[in-house]
Formats: sequence, structure tokens, C-alpha cells
Amino acid sequence: MIYKTIIILVVGFIALVIVIPLILSAVGIDILSGTGGSAQSGGLLFRSKDGGEHWEPATFVRERRDPTPSYIYDVVAHPVATTTLFAGTKGAGLWKSEDAGMTWRQIKDTAGVLEAQSDIYRVVVSRSKPDVMYVAAFQENRGRVFKSTDGGASFRQIYFVGRDKYGVFDIATPPANPDTIMAATGEGRLLVSNDGGERWHFSKVLRDPLARLV
Repeated sequence: MIYKTIIILVVGFIALVIVIPLILSAVGIDILSGTGGSAQSGGLLFRSKDGGEHWEPATFVRERRDPTPSYIYDVVAHPVATTTLFAGTKGAGLWKSEDAGMTWRQIKDTAGVLEAQSDIYRVVVSRSKPDVMYVAAFQENRGRVFKSTDGGASFRQIYFVGRDKYGVFDIATPPANPDTIMAATGEGRLLVSNDGGERWHFSKVLRDPLARLV
């Protein structure tokens, strides 16, 4: 049986409900995440295999010096390996599950570029190039966009905002053109790259911060 995948992200007192009808629903997994509880013992993220009738806590397996996520900003599924999920967290970087969300381990960037304590606001995995991944992060007091071409084993920075304390809150890639990337920043700028993040241009410049691409 196929169920709709429901992701509930709770940030402070704001609840965002996201319905993903394709990738996770193919394996009948629902994900619910929010604040509170212990990430080690469960309580940060819950999963359901029966359309939300019953829930079980996921486990974030931490090594000795791994930071603890305080809450989760984003959860996405790999477009090919459907039991592989990625989660962007506050203060604890990027996490990966290979068992449909039951257990999670932090991704350690072998290049040392994406830091373990980063805030990860958005994760995008290319549907046509599944080894290509982009993350919108807040690291070292600035918003940044990182790119991986090896499935998240290593990252390089492809964009950062011009001023401290401003974030990159969302990124998106059109399914038909994986080399086109759009980024929304706290400076009120909508940026576009047509070559996988090598060069960027401003598509829109607004007075207010941009939080989401719709």
C-alpha cells in the first residue's frame, strides 16, 4: 500500500507541514520531526509505516564528539535509493539514514569544508544526477551553499552571502535542468546559477529576507 509522506517540522512555535507524495511514499514511510527530547534515545524525529496510525522514535547515533541536533530543518529522500534519507539540523550539520529513517548518523565531510556544527536549512539531491547534492547552510556567521558530487562524502563551497549574520535559507533545482540552481538569501536576493554553482547572477533583489522558494 502507498501512503502520502508527511513531514512536520517544528521551529520554535511555528509548525510547517510538508507533503511529499513520491519518493518516501513509495516505501510507505512517514516522517515527523520537531523540538524536544533526546536525539540519542529518540524524541527528535519519529517515523510511521502505516500512514500515521502508529509512530516509533528514530535514533540519532552519535560518536563521542558529535554535536546533538536541537531540531530538524529539512528531511529529503534519495531519488534512487529510496530508503536513504538526509536531514538538515540546527547546530549539528547534515545527517544520513540508510534504513528509511530508523537510525541516523552524522555525515563527516572528508574535505573538511562542511562543518559538523553548521545549521543546514535545506538539502537538495539531484534527481537526474543522484550523486550531486546541494545544501543551504549557516556556517561561521554567514549563509553558504555547498555542493557534493560524491553523494555527500565531501563538499565544496559554491556561494556565500556578502555580509555576516545573513543566511541562505532555501535552494532549489528544476528537475529538467539539474545544473540550474536557485538560492534565496536573508539579504533579500534570489540568485540563479546555470552551471552547477560556478557562476551566479541576481534574479531578484528585494527589501525583505527571502525564506522559501515556492
